[in-house]
This record gives sequence, C-alpha cells and structure tokens, in this order.
Amino acid sequence: DTGFMDVDIDQINEGEDRTAEALTGGPYAKNSESVGIWRNPTVVLGEVITEGSFRYAFTGDEAAGEKAKEALLKFCSFEKWNAAYMLENKFWTYYPVGYMLKPVAYGYDMLHDLLSEEEKQSVRDAIMEKGLKLFHRDMVEMNRMPSSNTNHIAVIVSGHGLAATAIYGDEPDNPAMEPYLSGIMAKAKAFIDQTYYEDGSYGEPFTYQAMGSRSLVEIFAAFERNFGVDWSTTTDVQHFYKYPMMSTHTNQIMRHPGSLVFDLLATHTSGGMPDYGDAGSTYDGFTQPHSWWFIYRLGNPFLYHYAKPYWEEGNGGYMSYLWFRDDITPRSRETFPTSRKFKANGMIMRSGWEDESTIITTRTGPHANHYHFDQGSFQIMTNGDALLDDPGVGPGGYYTNLEFRVYNIHSIAHNVMLIDHDPESQKPAHFDNGIAALRDWPRMTHTFAGEIADAVEEDLATVYKDKLESYTRTLLYTKSGPLFLLDRVKSNSSEGHVFNWIFHSRHNPDGRSLSYENNRVFIDRPDARLTMDILSPDIESAPIRDALGAARGGEQFDESFISLNSRPGLTEANFLAVLLPEARPSG
Repeated sequence: DTGFMDVDIDQINEGEDRTAEALTGGPYAKNSESVGIWRNPTVVLGEVITEGSFRYAFTGDEAAGEKAKEALLKFCSFEKWNAAYMLENKFWTYYPVGYMLKPVAYGYDMLHDLLSEEEKQSVRDAIMEKGLKLFHRDMVEMNRMPSSNTNHIAVIVSGHGLAATAIYGDEPDNPAMEPYLSGIMAKAKAFIDQTYYEDGSYGEPFTYQAMGSRSLVEIFAAFERNFGVDWSTTTDVQHFYKYPMMSTHTNQIMRHPGSLVFDLLATHTSGGMPDYGDAGSTYDGFTQPHSWWFIYRLGNPFLYHYAKPYWEEGNGGYMSYLWFRDDITPRSRETFPTSRKFKANGMIMRSGWEDESTIITTRTGPHANHYHFDQGSFQIMTNGDALLDDPGVGPGGYYTNLEFRVYNIHSIAHNVMLIDHDPESQKPAHFDNGIAALRDWPRMTHTFAGEIADAVEEDLATVYKDKLESYTRTLLYTKSGPLFLLDRVKSNSSEGHVFNWIFHSRHNPDGRSLSYENNRVFIDRPDARLTMDILSPDIESAPIRDALGAARGGEQFDESFISLNSRPGLTEANFLAVLLPEARPSG
C-alpha cells in the first residue's frame, strides 16, 4: 500500500482546541466532533509514519522513508498530543496517546539513519515531554487506574514502552530512561497480573481482551529483544485464547465479501460469541497480532489453525511477516473438551463442535471494567442462532449518561432473577484487584464437565443488596437434550418478596419470537428454537415486554423479555425449569 505517498502533509495541522467538550460525551457534551478534531490529524500522520517507516526498513525505498520522516517531524511539532479537555482536568495521559506513540517509536527506530542529530533530539524531546513524563506523573506517581483492570492500561503502556525502547541509550542526560522505563514495566506487569488468568479467564469482556492483547504483544517483543524481559512464557497472557476458542460459534475463518474484515464465521452470518458486559457479539482475535506473536514465540498450534489460512491469503501486514512461521502442524480446537470452567468468567458448556451445536455460557465472577450487573446470567446459542440472548451486550449506552446507568447495564437487561420487580436488583460485585478485604463476589461452588453432561452451581446472594439469606443457581446440561435450571432462594425478610425470573430473546425478522402459555415459554428463531417448561413455583403472571431498538455494537435490533413472577410475600422459593434447545433442520 503506497497510498500514504499521496498525503499532503503540509495541509495537516494540529486539531482545533475544543476544551469545552468532554471526550466521553454524556448529557453535557457531544463527543464525536471533538474527538475527531483532536485525533484525525494524528491518525493520518501516524499512518504515513508507520507505512513509510516499514517500507523503508523492508525495501530501502528512500522516498517512502523521507515521506515518513516529514510526517514524523510534523507530528512531533504539535503543541500537545493528549486532548486539551483531559489536560485541563489533570488527566495527563489517555489511551489514544498510547496509539499515537507507536508510529513515533516506529519512525525514530526505522528512520534513524535518515534523521539528523537535531531532528533526533526534537523527536526525543516530544516523546519525553508529551509522552513519557506525563505517563509517569499519571500512572506511576499518581497511580491512576489503581485496580489495574482496564484495556486502556495495555494500550498506554504499549505505546509508551515502544517509544522508551526506541530512544533507549540515545538521550545524553538519561541513557537508561529511568525512572520512566521501570514505571512503564511496573504498570504493565500489574495490569497483566490482575487481568489475565492461567485458565484463560480475563478480567473484562473479551472484546476488550483483544484490544489490550494486540497492543501488549508489541512490548513483549520489544522488551524481550532489547532487555531480556520475558513476559511471553512467564505470564498468563499466553492463555488468552482459551475462553474465546471455547465460546465462539465456528471452527473456521471466512472472509466477508469485498472486505478486509475477518470474523470467526462459518455457515452462519452471526459469527457469534455469547460474551457479557459492554462487549461485542463476535470475536476475531485469532487473526490479530496477539495470535501471531504467540504462534511465532511459542508455536501455538491452535492459533496457527486460524492464522495459517489468513496468512496464506496475504493478510496481516508487516507484523505477521516478521512473526510468520510455517513449521507448525495446526491443531483444531476439536481436540479440546467441549466444556470448561473459567473461574473469573463462568462456565462454558457445549453439546459439540459442529455448527448446529448448542453453546451455553454463564456469567459468574468478580466485577470488572466494562461489565454489567448480570451475575448469574446465562445465554444459549444453537445452530449459530441466539435463543436466550443478552441485549445488554455492546456499547449502546455505556457512556450515554455519566450520572445514570442505562437499561443495558442494569440487571433487567440480562437473564437473571429480580426482586420485587426492581430493574436494579443487583449491585456490582468486588473487583479481583488483590485487596484482601474486598473479595466478595459470586462464585461457582460446584462444577462438572463431562462427555454426556455438565453442571455448574453458583452462589449469587452477595450482589442482591443484603435482601437474601441465600441464593444458588444450578444449571445441569444433558448434552444430548435438555438443560435443567434450578434456583433456590431464601429471603432475609419475614415479609418476603415477589421473585421475577427474566429471560430475553431478540425478535424474529418476521416479528416477536417469544411467547408464553400454560407454564411454557417458547422462543422461535430462524435457525433454532427453545422450549422452556416451568415446573415450580406457581407463576402468578408472565408479562412479555418489548425493548425496541436496543443498541448492540452499533447495530439496532428489537428484543423481548418475559418476566415470570411468583406470588407476593414469598420468603423462599425454588424455581425449576426444563429448557430444550433445538437446531432447525436445514430446509
């Protein structure tokens, strides 16, 4: 791609100062325009620097190198890299600055012999004054994001880490780049240790895992190459693939016609991954840099299964070329057991690896960045079609109002039990951030993963605002047939409660898919169907409500939910239901 050679760098200027507009939007500011004004010039210049630097390093194309150098010096001449709004409110760094620093690092490193000593110094000054010093003040001295549980940290430390490595040894007054380099490494390691788990669990929804991981592996490569710091084999990032490999709907990769966007798709356009929280509903991390790195560094055969056809089509750019291997025998995930416990996320239960299989996922574990109030929720996907769905998934509302959490986030938008019709029945659980006094979150008390049946029992009472003495939810899945759901709940109040069991499904293209009659819930979807029989308790009412035009990952869709309501004044209840998901036969 040589389109970067046609960019008129003289016409690109630093974004207009819009200090009145909050970047996060919300009720008092429109964020889209101000973000674009601030970021667009840096994105364009960053692309020119990146493409030109790599092309010069790979092919010796001096014209490309000079073009990249012109963009690099222009970018470093900007008065500030962070947004004015953030700086005025004393947030010295922000995740887009991490993205901005990557091309600056690429340029300084690969264009080194084209830069004069004065030009090198101007780039180093920009990195120090607009990057590293502000990072150190924010993330080290002030310890912003102290729970170390956000993909923002991964992006920030990656860009700053690459830049610090690129100028290491060149700064006359500080050749070792201290304390800045150590601060970056400390913040990065804290994020890794608090967010990634050995079993493949992750502390955020998996869209954000992909965002963070694809940035982290660049400093993994740089720190190991330059300083001998090995985080590839000594940390749990290497296990990132285990949850999405279990939960995604397909074992293949298919390209969207006319697009360079790859998703994990098979015969169904859903490409679904039943994730939770403020995430997307598909996963494409197996064709991104974190997969390439662990193929290159560790020879991971499961990731190679996905990357090999992607690479053979000529995709992936410079990083996939640098990290390319063809001496590995790919292994399909079909050699994995079909069910598995993930201690920070929940249980995944599958009937098999075929396209028409059923996938059941549960949400149980610590709260974390970008999660919703959905403890005990579960989803069912059969034949690539979402039967019990999670309309709260996706960023359609997470930042809409900074003072009130919208429908998507509250318990009512998930497949959970409510108390007394309260849509805000749950509070957030504690974070798993290493603080011993704050380790109160729902846990899986018993799990079983077998060849013909799976089971999980969850203790959920802690998030119900001290209203319950006990609450366990048990799911027993017979892989050849039904799923049994048993809730056992006891109130702390002698006056008792109304208990409401909520179940969601998106609409059929031809209309509502959710219906109820005589203790039976029926969900009808284009490629699958679900029958749920309620055996206990007596259901006093079962209204079906529409949440029309819900937002999910930028997509609008209509969904319904049913509220199965007990009679009032119950001090305890057992909810027992039998759910039968079925794939619709082809034709």
